[in-house]
Amino acid sequence: MLADEWPRNRGLAYEAALCVCWAALKGQADPEHARFALLAAAREADIPIVGPGRS
Repeated sequence: MLADEWPRNRGLAYEAALCVCWAALKGQADPEHARFALLAAAREADIPIVGPGRS
């Protein structure tokens, strides 16, 4: 989703999330850091965040 389905408004938080999420998938980054990066990218893209992952 992050690489293929993201809205057009991609900024620095998106770029950071892409890198850290990919690293987490390869076991090279903490998944919690990837989660926070993804949430920051969602906020940057004005994607609503609902549920327990709102931090």
